[in-house]
Amino acid sequence: MARSAGVSAWAPFVPRLNVAAAASPGASNNYAGRTLRNGTNSLVYNLYTNAARTQIWGNGTDSSLRVTQSFAGLLLVDRTIPVYGRIPARQNVRAGAYSDTIIVTVTY
Repeated sequence: MARSAGVSAWAPFVPRLNVAAAASPGASNNYAGRTLRNGTNSLVYNLYTNAARTQIWGNGTDSSLRVTQSFAGLLLVDRTIPVYGRIPARQNVRAGAYSDTIIVTVTY
């Protein structure tokens, strides 16, 4: 007589997710000196990953850092990544609206 047996086991799967957020240098193409523009006028500024404003947010090149987070989750996960900015004082520029475009790339 032949017999067969089987074993069945179930274990929950908890995926680990790594997320990285990289920021472009903006119109200046320079992480060390991003610029806000109003026509031909410019205002130096930068974006940072920490409140002390010592780590420039970028893509990991030119002394910049990507923001990375790792977490486990089964369903929907909501994450906020803080960004800190600084415009150095004593820049002699005209009053007006200054702007720059930063592209943020999120990879997972």
